[in-house]
Amino acid sequence: MPLGKTPGLSYTERKAARRGPAWREDMARKARFGQKRGFGMEQLRQRKGFFIDMDGVIYHGNRLLPGVKEFVQWLYDEDKAFLFLTNSSRYTPKELQQKLARMGLEVDHTHFYTSALATARFLSTQAPGSSAYVVSRRSFTKLACGAVVRTSLSFSA
Repeated sequence: MPLGKTPGLSYTERKAARRGPAWREDMARKARFGQKRGFGMEQLRQRKGFFIDMDGVIYHGNRLLPGVKEFVQWLYDEDKAFLFLTNSSRYTPKELQQKLARMGLEVDHTHFYTSALATARFLSTQAPGSSAYVVSRRSFTKLACGAVVRTSLSFSA
């Protein structure tokens, strides 16, 4: 069966498998280069806050990646500011919190920032108090209606 149709693998896992060993060697070389330029663990520990991508960084499919629980615990223990970012508008922050909880990672919903939130905030700065026609998934409509943008009409996809 071709790699693109392998059952049980997420899109991100299939994509990583297609990249192969040359890509992994290139990433390792870039990591070594970063350490030479002063981007080592000590510099990481000195950071006050972190923006963290989700799919492929925190989890693959429905599995947490190794070290994620320890990293998040370190963020809490060291009182670091952090946001999990996603370019998907499919889930609300509360739904993302529940998704990670099912994987065994407890994180408050305030630590999630989605593309739907970014869009709603942007729209509110462009024309405060105006209405918008939203053609979107339910999660974006919930965020737009409840947080920043008043909608006149919404459709759920």
